Amino acid sequence: MVAFNPGMQASSNPAYNSGGMPAFDGETFLPNALPGLFFWIDADAPSTITESSGSVSQWDDKSGNGFNITQGTGANQATTGAATQNGKNVIDYDQTDFFIIPSGAYTLANGANTTFIVFESDDNNRLQVLFGLAESNSSRLDLRTTATIGEISFQSRNASGGGIALGSVTETTFGVMMGRRSGTTQAIAYDGGAETTNTGGVDEAGIDAASIGGFNESTTFGFDGRMAEIPSYNRSLTALEITKVKAYLSKKWGTP
Repeated sequence: MVAFNPGMQASSNPAYNSGGMPAFDGETFLPNALPGLFFWIDADAPSTITESSGSVSQWDDKSGNGFNITQGTGANQATTGAATQNGKNVIDYDQTDFFIIPSGAYTLANGANTTFIVFESDDNNRLQVLFGLAESNSSRLDLRTTATIGEISFQSRNASGGGIALGSVTETTFGVMMGRRSGTTQAIAYDGGAETTNTGGVDEAGIDAASIGGFNESTTFGFDGRMAEIPSYNRSLTALEITKVKAYLSKKWGTP
């Protein structure tokens, strides 16, 4: 794993090419080659997964920030070792499984952010929260599938509603969803397609719950499907940087 270090010369840092830009595609690239990596979980890293008979109690953050996600209740533990994508392990959820994200990660909602999720769903006509930060039992920053077949959405706001949706998505096969906010701009994209945007984004400093696979650290709007990898940044990535992360995820997980 190559840590980001802007002081290293391109020639001595394999995360960078000869032009000093982060390498990607056939070159060496990892999400932590870019600055601002805030949170990163990867199902293809067995040393980061604590499990018993396949039930996952902890999934460690690879960003270095220590935001390890946990689930102490057996009935709500997702499963590892039961499913793969592109020959790599993925985490399986059954609508009653979710992980709790530590409170230190709440600050993600109070500024620019970019999050990618590699997933497939078994249910394409139900609202499911894949990654969500909430305040007072109300969603503030989340990536989700909606109750409309083939639609996903993203929001990063100080109130519910007003997010940005994207249709014509085949969420029942593995793909890469991205949500991004820069100032008031909220953007969503899927599998490297063009961003759809609005201007409803707002900072939110009052987050009091955060989870993966459900809403508000509960089984509400629980996810039914599989997740492979989530890198999240506490800044708005540039178009070129988004291309690099998407290329890394697509090559690794065999998505379009």
